[in-house]
This record gives sequence, C-alpha cells and structure tokens, in this order.
Amino acid sequence: MLKKIFKKFSMNRNNGLTIIWPNKKKTDVYELDYASQFCKKYVQDACNQPGINLTWVDIGNTLYEKPNSNISDKVLVIKTNKLIVDKKLINMMIEAIDYGCDACGPCFSQSSFPSQQGIMMFPVMNRTTYNELTDILCDKKLDLQEVSELDNNCVMYSGRFFKQNHKTILQDTNNANKSQSHQSKFAVIKNSFAFLFDEQYGTERKDLAKLIPETAKSILDIGSAEGGLGKVLQEMKPKLEVDAVELSKPMAKKAEPWYRKVYNCSFEDFSGAEKYDAIICGDVIEHMLNPWEQINRMYNLLNPDGCLIASLPNAGHWSLVYDQLQGKFEYLPWGITCITHVRWFTEPSIRQALEEVGFLIEKFERQQIEPSPKGKDFVIKMVETGIGDKQSMLTNEFTILAIKR
Repeated sequence: MLKKIFKKFSMNRNNGLTIIWPNKKKTDVYELDYASQFCKKYVQDACNQPGINLTWVDIGNTLYEKPNSNISDKVLVIKTNKLIVDKKLINMMIEAIDYGCDACGPCFSQSSFPSQQGIMMFPVMNRTTYNELTDILCDKKLDLQEVSELDNNCVMYSGRFFKQNHKTILQDTNNANKSQSHQSKFAVIKNSFAFLFDEQYGTERKDLAKLIPETAKSILDIGSAEGGLGKVLQEMKPKLEVDAVELSKPMAKKAEPWYRKVYNCSFEDFSGAEKYDAIICGDVIEHMLNPWEQINRMYNLLNPDGCLIASLPNAGHWSLVYDQLQGKFEYLPWGITCITHVRWFTEPSIRQALEEVGFLIEKFERQQIEPSPKGKDFVIKMVETGIGDKQSMLTNEFTILAIKR
C-alpha cells in the first residue's frame, strides 16, 4: 500500500508549479483549433490558484531541454491539447507529489491503461456537469494506486524527478511513461477524472444508415467528415452510389475511398445537379447560416419519394436550460454547444422547418441519455412547477426520417 511506502513531505514547501503544454500547429478544422484554445485556458484557470507560483511553457522551450536549479518543485506535463482538468484534481495531484510520489496521473474519460480508465457516473455535457462529477469524486480522501507506468496524456512530476528524466519525459512519443527504476514511485489517483474531448470525425453513424430505405440506390452524404458513414454503407450495400460533400480538405481526402465522388466544399456552395434517392445530413443543419433555405435545396435535390435523413441537437435539453437560468452559455469544441453551431432547434421548430418545404416526417426519434443527479432534480422541479417539458429536457438529439411528398 502506498501509505506504507511513501513518506509524506513537509508542508513547508515551494509552491511552484510548471505546466508544459503541447505546442500544436493550427489546422483547417475550426473545432480542433478551438479545442486547443479552450482546453489551454481551462487548465490555466484550474492551476491559477492562490499560493501557487505558476509558470507556463510550451513543449520545445529550451529552458526545459536543459532545466536549471530553479525549476519548480512540481511539473505538470500534458501531451494532448484536448484535455481539461478541474481545480480540485490539480490540488489532488499536488497532494500526491507532496505525499512522496515521483509522478502521478488521473483517471481519464478514455485511456488505454485499465488502471486509468475512469468511471463516468453520468455523461459530461458541459463545464457544469464536469464540475459536478469532479465534486463527487474529489470530495473524498486521496486514493492512490501504485503503478509502473502512466498514461502520458497528463502526468505531474516532482521537480527532482523531472530534472533527472526530462529528456525521456519530453521526447517520449509512446502512450506510456514508465517508472525509471524500482525505486521510482508512480501512482494513479483513483478518485479523479480528467476529461478528453473525443473527436467525432470518423463516426460511422450506423443509426442513420439503418434508416435508408431498401429502395434507395443513390445517396448524398452532407458533411461526411472522414467518411465513417460512407465506409458503413459500402460494407452494407456495396452497389449503392454514394456521393459526399465535405468542407475540410484533409477530411475530404480521407473520405475519398468510401464514396463515388467527394465534393470538397460547403453544402451552400455545392452545385451538383444530380438527383438522389436519399440525402443524409448527420449533425450538419445546425452549422448552416440559413438552414431553412438549405433544407429547401435538399428537398429539390431529391427524386420523387426520396427522403432526408437528419440528426441534430435539441436546444431544449436540460443542460442548456439549467446553464441559461444561471446566466451561463458556454461554447465547447464538440457537443450540443459546439463552437461551430450557428442555429438552434427544438422539436416544434425543426418539424416546422421540414414540413413547410413539403416533407412528410415518417420517423422522429429522440435520443435521451441519463442526466446527472443535479440534472434529474432540476428536471423534476421544472416539471412540478409546470414550466418545463420533461420529454424535451431529457432529449439531447433528434434523429429524423422525412419523405419528399
């Protein structure tokens, strides 16, 4: 047990903390660039606490290629720019180093290391739900598990250990950071949770694929990303003629193997004259400046009795309503409040938008995921007061099959 192995350090210590952050190049995908900015600011805010002398350094800074005697007594090395950590988690990592760890790491929302795979008690929808989760986990006594290696996405080191092993730590390109000897003390904080934003660009969207009518022979996939849906369709029905529209040049290139043709442009600039039996629009409508006009264009691009298959987030979800009642609205790299969402729909408004151009809604499915404990209480109270619609507040996304009349 760590309690028997580690000797707790004196509390009269230097409260210096250095954060080493990945220096990533910009991409042509706005969500990815925003993720880097958002997460960097989030981590800075978590570490910027009274009593902590904070230093921020990008990986590659010469100071840390040859660290000197003035190095902080704790060094937090983060290898991904899509990670957020809570203030309470930072304090727990500091406590673990004070307890005698050479290095410690949190549990993550996703990790290839079993000891660091966190338990998501409820879905993290935004900052509010993430804070709720960490409040539950981190309000307990520090729970350390000794390990021989750590997921290097986020590791805090003692200044002494970092100074001795900085080259290995900073140049390590593997997913693991191994203990240098049997005397090195590595630990995982079991009652912790660091959230990694999971990219959705390769998602297969089998939920949309299953809605395609058997009679459909030609399909247009709007916003194909890296072609996950095209791959599924090619495997399910290799005789389908499937085209795609994708704005990002790198993603359009990755999608090419799975489609007959990929148009590298926005749908607004798409000028194809071909008619299709089905158009698939997976989480794209909310990104369009004038979705009502584009829905009409989709209608006109369909053959008689063709269909539109679409999914989009619900602006009436409890997590948005709760935050707005607190005076908060926060854009995220992905999710319901994705930074590139420019339009918002509830069930009545998306139904109206489709029906006004002539669509007949054949299927309307509501995806509902379990709320957090505070979310459940909030929904109950809103319904009891007669203000809230339970079905709307519990629905995070709509999936729709609409037929051209």
